[in-house]
Amino acid sequence: MKERINLLLSNIKRLISNEEILYRAYLVLTVAAVVFVGLFGIIPASKNTVSNLKLVMEMNKTNKILSNKVIELKKAEESLNNVGNNVFFLENYLPENFNIQNYMVDFVFAAGDADFVVSRITPIKEKNGSVDIYVSMLGTRDLVKLINILESLNRVSEIQEIRVTKGLEYNTLSMTLRTFIMEKQ
Repeated sequence: MKERINLLLSNIKRLISNEEILYRAYLVLTVAAVVFVGLFGIIPASKNTVSNLKLVMEMNKTNKILSNKVIELKKAEESLNNVGNNVFFLENYLPENFNIQNYMVDFVFAAGDADFVVSRITPIKEKNGSVDIYVSMLGTRDLVKLINILESLNRVSEIQEIRVTKGLEYNTLSMTLRTFIMEKQ
C-alpha cells in the first residue's frame, strides 16, 4: 500500500514539474477565473450600478420637484397669513353651495331690482374653478345701481366685459362675467 502511495506521489510530482501541462492548467484556471468573475462579479455589479444610477437620477428629479413644492407652499402660507383676518368676511359672503342655476336666478332677480330685464343668460365655459357667463339685458335705469346690486350677490364674481348700447326707449346691456366656484366647507 505504501508503494502505491509513493507511486502516486511520484506521478503527481512529475506532472507538476512538466511545464507544458502546468501552462495549460494555469491557462484553463485563468480563463475559468475570468469567466467566473465576469459572470458572477462584474456583470451583476455593473447592472446594479446602472440601476442605482437611474434611481439616483429619479431621486434628484423628485427632490427638485419637492423643493419647488415647498417654495410654493411657503408662498401659499404667506398669502393665507395675509388674508387670514378677512376669512370671516369671505365665509359670510360665500353661498352654502355652488349651483350655476341658482346664481342665474339670483342674477335675474338682482337685475329686476335695478329695473333691468334679462333677455339672455348663458354659461359659456367652465375652467380653473370658475364659470364664464354671458348676459344680455334691457333697461332704462342707472347702470351704477345695477353693478352695485350685482356686487352684493353672495358670489365671488368678476365682470370681464361690459357693453352698453343706448336706445330711444331703453338701453341694451351686454356683459361677460366670471363667477368663481367657491363653497363653504
